[in-house]
Amino acid sequence: MACCRAGALKKIASLPAPATKAEFDAALAQAVDAALFNVTDLLEGFWPTRAGPKHRTEFELAIRVTDEGGNVIERIEVSPCMLDLPIGFWRWKEDFERTANAK
Repeated sequence: MACCRAGALKKIASLPAPATKAEFDAALAQAVDAALFNVTDLLEGFWPTRAGPKHRTEFELAIRVTDEGGNVIERIEVSPCMLDLPIGFWRWKEDFERTANAK
């Protein structure tokens, strides 16, 4: 997670100081996009992570469906899987921006 945060802060540091609210919003959006993309990389195992000298760690994203009592009735693993989350993120971003600009 520290790497994801650092990537977003690096993105902000590389930009000129915003002079307007629109420039600030654009810079902020770039930083958020960088962080979200890095999280998808983390979930896909792009960065090897360790838990001591003999163990690796993996992150996963799953959807859990629960009943009203909080009991898990279904669990769907999203990542790691055969999907390419980083590519999916950029596709989602393009669709989101297209929809937002159409309003």
